[in-house]
Formats: sequence, structure tokens, C-alpha cells
Amino acid sequence: MGLMIARRRDRLTTVAVLLAALLLDLAWSSPDQHRQLAQRVLGADGERIELESGPAFRVGPSWLVFFDHQGNVGPIRGAILIEDDNIRELHLFEAREGINQNAFSDPTLAQSLVGQPAKAPVEVDVISGASISSQLLTDAINESLVQWRAAVR
Repeated sequence: MGLMIARRRDRLTTVAVLLAALLLDLAWSSPDQHRQLAQRVLGADGERIELESGPAFRVGPSWLVFFDHQGNVGPIRGAILIEDDNIRELHLFEAREGINQNAFSDPTLAQSLVGQPAKAPVEVDVISGASISSQLLTDAINESLVQWRAAVR
């Protein structure tokens, strides 16, 4: 009888510890990084919509559309700023593509996007020595644009 009570007490203690850990995790969870960047880029909180490629935020006529795509080396994560139905900026947060894992450090690729209509297919200037990586980034942007257009039109 005493052994059964001890086992129940151990189970209850385990459940209590797990519940406390869950509550602490929820209380200390990191803030939404997508929302924080959207506030910084768009200047306000904005409306959020969920896309398969990542969230998108709108403030007035401006949109910040996030993407998350698998590259050859790892994930390619970023966002494009859309204003007046044209791409205005490319923000890359994570991309370790290319031989030296810095294929996208050249600003030429981002600059080639600026001013293009915000609809797929977009075309970018391929970075010398990183044509596959450039295509992966273009695919990520095009997928997010297709999803964004379908959601907002």
C-alpha cells in the first residue's frame, strides 16, 4: 500500500514539474521576430496574414513578405518589401549558400530585384560562381510572391 502511494506521489510530482516548465516556457517565450522586423521596416505593427512560405505584414500600401526556403547548405530566410506593387528591398536573415557560404553578400543580387513588379516570375542577376544559389533564392522569392498574390487578390 505504501509503495502505491509513493508511486502516485512521484507521478504527481512529475506532472507538476512538467506543468511548471510549460508555464515558464510560455511566459518567457521570445517575442515574434517577424512582427518586430515588420514594425521596424514598415514603421508600424500592421495586419498579419499567414502564408505557407512565412507571414506577411501590411501597413497601408506596403507589405513585408517573409520567405523560408531550403537551400543546398541550409535554410534561406528573408523578406521582401513591396510598395506600390513593386519590390523595394530584399532582406536576407539566413543564407549560407555558395562555396564560402557567403554567396549573397554581393549587393548586386538584391539591387537587381528593386523596382521589379511584385509578381512571379522575378529575375535576378545571377552571382558569378553561385548560379544554383541564386536560383534557389529566386525560387524562394517567387513562391512567396505567388502565395502572397493569391492571399491578397
